[in-house]
Amino acid sequence: MKDEKFKEILFDMYQQAFERSEPKGDFKKMMDEAELDELGRKIIPFMDYVCDDYIMDEIIEQTLNKYKVKKEYYRNSLRVNFLLGCSPKSRRNN
Repeated sequence: MKDEKFKEILFDMYQQAFERSEPKGDFKKMMDEAELDELGRKIIPFMDYVCDDYIMDEIIEQTLNKYKVKKEYYRNSLRVNFLLGCSPKSRRNN
């Protein structure tokens, strides 16, 4: 899988997660308006948002299926990058 496709899928997951988080957010807008730190990295306030864990799981599975990601290596890699990246905080519902 090419880097561009990987980033596109990940961005789609983030956009969906912030749209369904509390408070609702727009990941594209956050990226466009983000300030840079001293190393030139974008500062995204992702910890200010919360999304239910089952919703995050739904987003991951639906997005992987939408982009027809079949190989388990890429599916796992995208899942880990999404969950450990700048996704909203996860809220566990028992």
